[in-house]
Amino acid sequence: MRIFYTRKAKKDLEQIEYQEAKRILDKIEANSKLEKPLSLAKRLKGLPEDIYRYRVGKYRVIFIVDNFTKPKMITVINIKHRKNVYK
Repeated sequence: MRIFYTRKAKKDLEQIEYQEAKRILDKIEANSKLEKPLSLAKRLKGLPEDIYRYRVGKYRVIFIVDNFTKPKMITVINIKHRKNVYK
């Protein structure tokens, strides 16, 4: 599965300290290599699209899975601290 980061997600990563950012990137990479990458994700309710999140410590990675491309693609939208991500 390919991973694409939006500008917003890249900017969010730059604002996180290096060790945490590396841990987040490693987790996204590891989960994308799983046979079922959504098995560890949670779908966010009340939104028009199928938007999911991974929990990585205090941070949440918000993403969309594009099932129509070959290979499938994860688009990471947002990476924020848990207290700020859902606002």
